[in-house]
Amino acid sequence: MQFRNLAKEYPEYLNDRYAISFYSYGNKALTKEEREAFIEKWKSGTATLKDWIRAGSDAFSASTLINDPEAIGETTAARRSKLYDWWIESIVQQYHMRRIKDVLRYTPSYVQEYAKLSLEELDQFLSGNLGRYEEQRFRQELGLKAEVNYGKLISDFNSGVLKSSEDIHDPQLAHHAEAILRYKSYLELIAAQGIETPQQNGHSTDSLTPQSLWPEIFELGKNITVKYRSQDHYYKEDAFVDYQIISVSGSYSPSSLRNKIVSLFQPGFEKLIAEIRTESIEDQADIISEIKDELEELKDYVQKAEYVKEESEYGPRKEYHFLKFDHLKFEGDSPSTFAFHDSSRLFISRKLAPYADEWLEGINEISRKLEHAANSLHLLKQSSTPVTYDVEAILSNVFVVESPSGGLQGTAFHLKGVGLVTCDHCIVDPTTGNILTDLVIYRGGDLNQKIQVKVLKHNEHMDLAILEIPEESLSFLKDGLTVGNSDALKHLDDIAVAGYPNYNFGDTGYFNLGRVSGFRVINGMSHVLVSNILVGGNSGGPALNASGEVIGIVATGADNFRQSHTTEWHGIIPSNILQFLK
Repeated sequence: MQFRNLAKEYPEYLNDRYAISFYSYGNKALTKEEREAFIEKWKSGTATLKDWIRAGSDAFSASTLINDPEAIGETTAARRSKLYDWWIESIVQQYHMRRIKDVLRYTPSYVQEYAKLSLEELDQFLSGNLGRYEEQRFRQELGLKAEVNYGKLISDFNSGVLKSSEDIHDPQLAHHAEAILRYKSYLELIAAQGIETPQQNGHSTDSLTPQSLWPEIFELGKNITVKYRSQDHYYKEDAFVDYQIISVSGSYSPSSLRNKIVSLFQPGFEKLIAEIRTESIEDQADIISEIKDELEELKDYVQKAEYVKEESEYGPRKEYHFLKFDHLKFEGDSPSTFAFHDSSRLFISRKLAPYADEWLEGINEISRKLEHAANSLHLLKQSSTPVTYDVEAILSNVFVVESPSGGLQGTAFHLKGVGLVTCDHCIVDPTTGNILTDLVIYRGGDLNQKIQVKVLKHNEHMDLAILEIPEESLSFLKDGLTVGNSDALKHLDDIAVAGYPNYNFGDTGYFNLGRVSGFRVINGMSHVLVSNILVGGNSGGPALNASGEVIGIVATGADNFRQSHTTEWHGIIPSNILQFLK
């Protein structure tokens, strides 16, 4: 079954809900003007539940409005029936079903079992078989009046002794009986079928909104499900129940939850980039920036919390401050504990704090990726005149360098007057630190011609190496690229990088445009930070200025394109450092 959506059925419900109460009937002394005003609204069919509740039974004492539909017409009589039905439904949902809703929110897998238990308890209550304390608690939980014999009330209603008058002020309390019977019918349905959660249609249908690009992340945030196991702990004379966290939404560690967020983000990010390519660079940057700002909503799924632990009856209080998930569901062996006790939910939320921290870090990580993409576009749109490169000529001087035995792959390029340039970490065995002896180079699109090379010079600290090609293979090389002056680089200068990132057989080379975004010292060496996306395999490739001159060697970046947003070190080694390589 599904809960009825009263706010949709009855537009005034949100305004009237706080006036709706089992204790609302009675006699209110109305002035003549108040009575006439209410009767006029009633006849016109515009009276609301709040009007009816506040008017009290006195409004009808001198009229036939309730018992004679002909006096008001079929339309208003139908309105009265609807108002009465909405009132009964509101009582059932606000009071009788309150605990069922708690179970549905926090421990949904327990809802059918809890409905069965509630049915049994309701039958015991109506038959008078609950103990004094249990009956008092039951009445409080369901919002029932202390002085009413509900067993007799239901019996009289079922036998026809008591009939519905469709009057919320009925002194015979037939409406109480109808509410209890409706509640019972709902419990029977839930016990048999469970509760179907309605689909959320609140997200925009615009294809370029965070909710439409990453619906899985939003659903994940709204349905963080904790699988746990209760375990008893004993310390001296004290005993308490602790909880072992098994998984959080299928993640068995905090970092795996963050990784799940990042992996769910990637397909939507690729869709976003593909769909905005027809826009101008300026519009692309603005779209990504706007989406990044809207994505901040995901950070609201975790909130600051405080847990206070009493060390002893007279001892100090210890306060814990942490982040907790705003939406949590629980699956384990103590469902009622987490459905009904805020303190238990807060206690386990403190144990889940590392997961909440990683959720926030995951959202920050994907925000950084969007920011990086937007910044790259903002840098590109600064250019007043487009820069053109002879890409074919450049790539003819760029090679894959690999070691079959070491399992390494990188990029090398022919620099006129210097030789074959690459990075030191591309030619050294990472496990032994020894230079690899089976290095070969080849053009990505031609696997038939591989040339064996050896290391002529290298420096681990500079992360640079010069390779030597056999004299008989010199014809394999083209004229070579020209070196430029890396000291002349400044912010926002055009930069192009070439190479073979994550090379697959048949790749013909990667060429990417960007800008100088900064300068940084990494491991004691000056590096130029760029907006270009640099990933594993691109290391050792050339970075060129607007004139097509080599002003750097690609050195730092991410392991692959999917992780390109995880580092801000998209950096190149300035070409002028080559003169110090001995």
